[in-house]
Amino acid sequence: MISPYTKVEESFNLQAIHDLVNYGIRDLHHFDHKEFPGVVKRSFVGPLMVFIASKPLLTIIDIFDAWISPASSFYHKDTQLVRQLTVRFVLGLLNLISFIKLREAISKNARLSLQGKQIQLWFSILQFSQFHFFYYASRTLPNFVAMPMVSTGISWVLQGHTISGISLIIATGIILRIEILAFGILFYIIAIALRELNLRNTLPKILTTSISASLVTMLVDTYFWQDPSFPEVESFYFNVIKGKSAQWGTEPFYTYFTKYIPKLFVLPMVPVLALFGLFVPSYHSTKAKIIIFSSCTYILLMSIQSHKEWRFIVYSLPGILLSASCFLAKIEPRTRLLKSIMFAVVCLVVSVSYIFSIFAGFVSSFNYPGGYALQLLNDRLSTAMISYPSNNPMMIHLNVKSRMTGASLFGEIKSNLLIYDKTEDEFKLNDRKFWQQFSYVISDCPLESCSARLLESDTWRLIDIVEGFHSLDKQRVVEDLRLSLQTPAGSISFITQMIKSHNLQFLIDLSRRYITLYPALYVYRNMDIDSSSNSLVAKSL
Repeated sequence: MISPYTKVEESFNLQAIHDLVNYGIRDLHHFDHKEFPGVVKRSFVGPLMVFIASKPLLTIIDIFDAWISPASSFYHKDTQLVRQLTVRFVLGLLNLISFIKLREAISKNARLSLQGKQIQLWFSILQFSQFHFFYYASRTLPNFVAMPMVSTGISWVLQGHTISGISLIIATGIILRIEILAFGILFYIIAIALRELNLRNTLPKILTTSISASLVTMLVDTYFWQDPSFPEVESFYFNVIKGKSAQWGTEPFYTYFTKYIPKLFVLPMVPVLALFGLFVPSYHSTKAKIIIFSSCTYILLMSIQSHKEWRFIVYSLPGILLSASCFLAKIEPRTRLLKSIMFAVVCLVVSVSYIFSIFAGFVSSFNYPGGYALQLLNDRLSTAMISYPSNNPMMIHLNVKSRMTGASLFGEIKSNLLIYDKTEDEFKLNDRKFWQQFSYVISDCPLESCSARLLESDTWRLIDIVEGFHSLDKQRVVEDLRLSLQTPAGSISFITQMIKSHNLQFLIDLSRRYITLYPALYVYRNMDIDSSSNSLVAKSL
């Protein structure tokens, strides 16, 4: 896996799943959220669902752990990272299956049946040439924990189970992400406006669903938080009513259209094709119109909120793709030559998209220095533990940045000889005596900077440096593209030979040519505790 680690946005769900895996649902005093509750509460329903879905595979993994989890370049054999990968695999699989089911629902829709296969084909091409959705599909972001239910609800709408699909979307919003509730309400309003649903007949079911979902989240989350809780209502009050989301940055109304929608698509013309698709009524069943119009209206509604992120509008992807696919299916080249040209253009664009997606995935793997730093340290700890006195455990401090960029509970070695400290109290961190208790420290400052405030240079020794992504060397990319265009035949032959030779390391080295890295994290050893270390500079890959 090219990016096995996770970032801060995924941390609540990931740590909650870790605690469910290790402590079950009763031993709550060990749960991570007791010490690090976050700014606002998050629901445990999502992590609980992922845990239940992963449990069978986790059981198999645990039985055969000795055979299937050898030490590798990105995780140590004494950690539980194989469990983290298992959980992510299951979540990614759920997202993939739900999106495939959505694609199949297109061809089964009665009003789309004449062109359903073509629309389905274009939907598949556009869908699988994306980067963001499939890169994040296995990540425990709340948005992608909720996405399988949203995709399933949309597919139910296409299949004619409109009220059931909308009810599922609304329930998902109430429990997991409040903006999905707005998405579901828009579905319901537009379905009524297009006379697909009758308000009098369907409102009781919507109300019943809403009350049931509210009871579920209140019961589950009150139990886990040990305090009366309705997380998404509390989140809405904090972020929208009190306007606290502005603390994470604000952007103009039009930002989703000029920045984030183009960012979601490797093919920047997809949103334009989707706009044209709004004017292809012959292929739009009422159900397709509900999905497409709801997606567009939802983006407009979310634009009102000043704090914007691409993941807040990811639920509109199926509607955008469906609209673009309807337009492309409408295009019927009249001659064989035009068909051949169109086929060649599609193959070229899709190929470029896949290459870009692979490259973008590789570049993104450098955004997790904390995960790599922890595993480099684990390699050293496993050796040090052999001769370390059992009555005096080693203390390791993980700073905030390391935990925000990949160091998770799954990545820690489970041993009575080790204590991982995550102190954030500034008063303690500024006390020089505080640092004397640690054998190892992962920090984001070089020794010459830390020594004046925290670490004495004659006591601490740098043992590892982990690099992170800084920027893309655009000038080098342009130069190499210009050279390849000057000798296209040689470039094509060169690429063909590389593909045939399966020289993965060469492709990695070639990709590294266009990436600028910087020292992101430093690992230090306390020489007063153990002076037998050697300095080593390591990369994050």
